[in-house]
Amino acid sequence: MFPLTFTSVLESNRIWLSINFRLIALEDRLLGFNNRIGDNKKHLKATVEWLKRAQDATGNGGVSAGYFKYVGWETAYSETTGYIIPTMFDYYYFAHDKDSRKRAIEMSDFLIDVQLNNGSFAIRPVGPNRSRRQKSGFVGTPLDPEVFDTGQCMQGLVRCYKETKQSEYLTSAVKAGDWLVTVQDEDGAWRKHSFHGMPHTFYTRVALALLELYALTGDKKHEEAAVKNIEWASTKCNEKGWYHNCIPDPKSMSYPITHFIGYTAEGILEAGILLKNDNFIRTATRTMNSLLSKFETDGWVSATYDENWEGQDNYSCLTGDAQIASLWLRLFELTHKQAYYDGAVKLNNYIKSTQHLHHLCKGIKGGVKGSQPIYGKYDPYSYINWAAKFFVDSLLRQENLRN
Repeated sequence: MFPLTFTSVLESNRIWLSINFRLIALEDRLLGFNNRIGDNKKHLKATVEWLKRAQDATGNGGVSAGYFKYVGWETAYSETTGYIIPTMFDYYYFAHDKDSRKRAIEMSDFLIDVQLNNGSFAIRPVGPNRSRRQKSGFVGTPLDPEVFDTGQCMQGLVRCYKETKQSEYLTSAVKAGDWLVTVQDEDGAWRKHSFHGMPHTFYTRVALALLELYALTGDKKHEEAAVKNIEWASTKCNEKGWYHNCIPDPKSMSYPITHFIGYTAEGILEAGILLKNDNFIRTATRTMNSLLSKFETDGWVSATYDENWEGQDNYSCLTGDAQIASLWLRLFELTHKQAYYDGAVKLNNYIKSTQHLHHLCKGIKGGVKGSQPIYGKYDPYSYINWAAKFFVDSLLRQENLRN
């Protein structure tokens, strides 16, 4: 027999993982042949049911970050739980599903439980095996405040207060908003307590949450902080609508992924609508027009794009696809240009075609993958809650327009 060394064990594990990942990819491709594009209500229900299972998997009211093949459900992710709350309330109104409303309130209670004393929310680790090591939720994890996570949690708390009028949700949201103002830089960017200590344009989604808080409280410092950030981010947009400073970590990716482009454009567009600022609206529209042109030419959306909107990837980021489709629908609401609506419907149908609605595994059935194909570089071999959230948002917007 050959001696069992540490190196040989590592090599055996690498070979085993490689074989298993190839089998996962093959299974996903074979299952994809049987996928049928159903009506929006069918896909909406399946996706929301997946989100409910993701919440049940944590046992603490938060929503699991996602389901990883051969690993299982992740721990609760406070950032995305925050912005799933408005989605669940929206689905409650659409489908008259009282369970969705109840769950949105439970998610909000979870956020209050994990909020730090200074009003911020901590960045939480996401990745395979974390749920195995942290069965009790976030106990024992580092408590590092994060601007982006805090903004997304604040958005959920604001919506829960609007729905319930329970003061604890507004109090918690105000604490978060006050903290965000104190750590903002003079130019409007956030560098302290940001990913890798760098300024990011996609923090416009934090600014948007501050504007939603301002609409409730009338506290001018929240509005001023939001406007400063949107103005800063707008200066990072080139003439083609592509954003500099739109990458979480330059060491891990060369160009912005559509998920973060979607964050940035949404923050600027919705802020422009709230503030009646045509310059902001035009900036975001420039981005979405470039993406629509690429989609019409190429027939699909690449995961990343360079400053000339050239994509080099062989996979698509489904989260970004859902965000882009939703933003095209938003622009259709504003302009009634049919091309926006047609592009959004085609892109939503593409996402539908990747969704397994009859899978026996509850972590896969109704979920939305990080990448298509499943082995793409963005959260490979996983079904993630933020992809499901934005897909629901996009389908709800399409249904509301259709009706």
